[in-house]
Amino acid sequence: MLNGAVTLVLCTTGILPVVLRFVPLEAAAPVIVWFGVITVGQAVTEVPANQAIAVIIGLIPALSQWATGIADTVARKAGSSLMEIAPRMGGDLAMGGLIALGQGSLLTSMLWSAALAFIVQRRFASAASWLATAAGLSAFGIIHAYKLSPNGVEGRIGWWAAPQFALAYAGGAAFLLACEWYSRGRGVRYLDAE
Repeated sequence: MLNGAVTLVLCTTGILPVVLRFVPLEAAAPVIVWFGVITVGQAVTEVPANQAIAVIIGLIPALSQWATGIADTVARKAGSSLMEIAPRMGGDLAMGGLIALGQGSLLTSMLWSAALAFIVQRRFASAASWLATAAGLSAFGIIHAYKLSPNGVEGRIGWWAAPQFALAYAGGAAFLLACEWYSRGRGVRYLDAE
């Protein structure tokens, strides 16, 4: 609880840049990582056991954004850019996927975690609504849409900005609605959080 309160105060009051003026990022980074590890550990232990996987899947987009940031930094320090090196990576590193998952990572994490939590509980219609929301956000470029420029990764907001993701989420939502229809016909009961 205290970790969350300190993080909330630092991030919402605008005091974090002031703190970073006096404490170098190199010294603060381990503390930030520690807060993150503690927060995730607490989240996994506090949620019902059958929901822990939803917490874990929510980490994937954030980790993708982190890996993209590292790749971008390495490319810049080497005198290049992601725009130049990403096409040359081919199948060695799915850079396009990492970048796409990292765009709007906080929203994507929430959407994935909510959908999976409802899937675990067999509440397929609720899960479908979360995936339909993800489809809409992808279609407008709020999540997953990007373009590479010499300056790095830039968001790309606009209609039909990430169509492959929008269609995949829409297909997932349709599948979950079919699962809801099937489970209601068979009398499958919802699972409670354990």
